[in-house]
Amino acid sequence: MRTYIKVASLIAAFAIAFFISLSRDEEGARQTLTTISEATLPIVYAVSDSENYYNQMHGYTGEIDSYRACEWVTVLPEDRRLGIKIDKYNAQITGISYEVRSIDGSNLYEDTIVKNYEDRNGSIYALLNIKNLLESSEEYILKIKISTKNFDEVDFYTFIRLSDGSNIDKKLDFVKWFSDKTFDRDNIADIKKYIETKSDADNTNLGYVNIYSSLSMFAYGDLDVMKEGQENVYIRQIDGIDAYVYHDFMVSTPNGSGKTYYKVSEQYTLSESNIGGIYLMGYERYMEQMFDAEDAIMPSSRIYLGITSDFDMEYREDEKERFTAFVRNADLYLYDVKENILTNIFSFREKENDNVREGYEHHNIKIIDVDKEGNVSFAVYGYMNRGKHEGKMGISLCIFGAKKNDVEEIAFIPVGCDYQSLCSNFGDVIYINSNNTATFRVGSVLYSLDTKSSEITVIIDELAPKNYVVSNDGMTLSYDRDGKIHQYDLIRENENVITGDENDILKNIGYIGTDFIYGAARNADISTVKVGNTLVPMYKIFIRNDKNEIIKEYGIDGVYVTDYNIVGMRVNFTRMKRDELGRWVFTDMDQLMNKSDNIKSDTAHVKTVATDLRKTEMYLQLGATVSDARNVETAYAGKVVFKEIVCKELPAVYDEDTRIREKTRMKYLCNYSYKQSSMTEEAVDRSMSLIKCSEIVLTGLGKNDSVSEAFSQGKTLYDLLGECVGVTPFNLTGSTLERALGFVASGKYVIAMEDYDEFCIITGYNKSSVMIFEPETGKVSTVDRDDFVDKL
Repeated sequence: MRTYIKVASLIAAFAIAFFISLSRDEEGARQTLTTISEATLPIVYAVSDSENYYNQMHGYTGEIDSYRACEWVTVLPEDRRLGIKIDKYNAQITGISYEVRSIDGSNLYEDTIVKNYEDRNGSIYALLNIKNLLESSEEYILKIKISTKNFDEVDFYTFIRLSDGSNIDKKLDFVKWFSDKTFDRDNIADIKKYIETKSDADNTNLGYVNIYSSLSMFAYGDLDVMKEGQENVYIRQIDGIDAYVYHDFMVSTPNGSGKTYYKVSEQYTLSESNIGGIYLMGYERYMEQMFDAEDAIMPSSRIYLGITSDFDMEYREDEKERFTAFVRNADLYLYDVKENILTNIFSFREKENDNVREGYEHHNIKIIDVDKEGNVSFAVYGYMNRGKHEGKMGISLCIFGAKKNDVEEIAFIPVGCDYQSLCSNFGDVIYINSNNTATFRVGSVLYSLDTKSSEITVIIDELAPKNYVVSNDGMTLSYDRDGKIHQYDLIRENENVITGDENDILKNIGYIGTDFIYGAARNADISTVKVGNTLVPMYKIFIRNDKNEIIKEYGIDGVYVTDYNIVGMRVNFTRMKRDELGRWVFTDMDQLMNKSDNIKSDTAHVKTVATDLRKTEMYLQLGATVSDARNVETAYAGKVVFKEIVCKELPAVYDEDTRIREKTRMKYLCNYSYKQSSMTEEAVDRSMSLIKCSEIVLTGLGKNDSVSEAFSQGKTLYDLLGECVGVTPFNLTGSTLERALGFVASGKYVIAMEDYDEFCIITGYNKSSVMIFEPETGKVSTVDRDDFVDKL
């Protein structure tokens, strides 16, 4: 169980910078989708004092970390009588109870059976009389336990906290008012005082709108947009008068044959003035067009995907480019260009049902392989909306057989973590061979699964995120260990080892196509930056082809590659060298081109097209030519056959604590000016900047050990912070300045590197400036934000 830290954490930052049936009529023209087996779980909502329904909760039937299962924060009324609404759907509810626990789950404050509840119009209404054992401004975990005819217990989770002047109904009402105004062009100007339109804002994509966008973008441009169905509001974070609120709903626009649908998600950062007015401190809107198979295939050999906020998509072709599998809206499709058939292979949705449970997109699909016969292996991972594993978190490995036109699940692997963590820890390495042996990574471990016996074994452990890369085809995992490069072939299930010179270590960089890029660094040049990062200056870069032949080398005497990123066919290098005193300093960047990145690929690839009405839209350009886009046949897979044996649950994996990061961001947005901290004015040697910064921070945390001595023993600042009681250190390497200032707004110090081996402490900020303590002068100074970013 993860322990939640209640006291202020200190942050160390280095260079801030997851049964389908088919029926046809006699002429074979009409097809109906009836997905898997019916969803059976109820849905729970919190009810506010003004009877606003919010914080829609989905139930879990399997084990899950209760802290991670809590997505939303529910505010208790002053009398602690929390109203809940349970939409039963087809569930027969036989009992209701609830637990209240501390955030870390160690303390159980209440375990109560709900004896009185009202059943009306297909929903149950109940009051949870929370005992007077909770402290104001503290968060707790509420688990609502519902027994049904099909399940002994279904668990629903939310954080709860006592009302502390948060005026939750006022905030919920504001969100609905503001959203409605964006559909009212005659009165759209009513929101003008809340937004912060900038002349240089990007107003080219209706898929993403933020607080700086134009008024026209808030009004969906010139689209004739209408809200459809149920709206849902969620409290993601709340702290006094400040709140982070989600709002999602469906919208439609008319088209020639009916309507085009879109999923819209809004995120509001709200604060409240002393006189009760609402301030909009931050706003983001994401719009995702729902895929319509009927009109998807274009004469230009494109698959039309439409308006989106995310231009990365999951797709894969077979070697002959006849079959193209792709994922849209967490559904899996396969287009056969030869037979001109577009098949929906897998979906939790049921077109003629409520869509609240079936359309819950806390799952995704990873395409593993598409063969020349049109067979598709894939993984469904996340929350299972319906079917045999309904209400569980896990990974379902499946194979679509083109001849049988059905889907067979070959394994289900439970994973007791949240969806976001699973997304971050699964999907980049996965393969199923001809014997149905699956190889996949979850967290830092590469596993092999015998799907016949459901036995799981560990192949490679301790795969640190920065120490491994995956080939573009997903068939080779390269990781560095003991100074060597190990390349594990998922198809052949064997390993190749690349070695360097005796006094060198080799380090992964990545892949461009099938070519592997790595670097060599001398052991003598490697050093550990005392904040906890290791500097590995690579004096030479190598590129190897898929035949394991070195085809290119890069290296300049006295100049070292210390960081890199791959864009298309190019790899960009951050470089350093030593100055006259032997210190590492940054020099100009460089890039290495493997092949001409102007060569047009004949294989499938994503394209964008802009129009005046719909602005930026996305297409999937196919490698093969579509013969007749007007007469594409749409179809559905015949059935899904679930495996009876379920694998042993894997150890839970977790992403970084996004709740803490979101809370710091909310604090930042709601506090444009933060009172700077006081620092002792004391001159200090420039070379001792990190030691001085560390001493100030650690002393404030009650740790008075000698920092200099600890560093000499090989410890880092990150190590020292981890030894402090009640402290969670964060490494913000690569973060934006805004993200770092969120921690400052929450009352924490952020140590930043201005140049290699020169450090300062960010102590405060306002809208245009940053306040920093510089050990060189022993004083706090004010620096322009843009200038400060340039120094990092």
